[in-house]
Amino acid sequence: MQEFRSEKALEALRQFTRPRAVVIRNGERLDVPVEDIVVDDIMVFEEGERLPADGRLLQQNDFSVDEAILTGESLPVNKTLTAKGRFIRAQP
Repeated sequence: MQEFRSEKALEALRQFTRPRAVVIRNGERLDVPVEDIVVDDIMVFEEGERLPADGRLLQQNDFSVDEAILTGESLPVNKTLTAKGRFIRAQP
């Protein structure tokens, strides 16, 4: 019985901490679990949020990314938007 209760409590914690993202889908703004993001969703994010998936930028303003977990760089990297909506490292 105790194991059953522990499993239920753990599942409730997983649901509570499951990463979510705000997307625009069919013209409607929705808060969805990140695993439900699909092609053609428009993700909306603000400063300090984690980017939940790969994507193309439609619009950006002074965009930088903390890549420490990927590259080990200690400072955020400034990015700039390309014509194809991909972002690249900005030139100093």
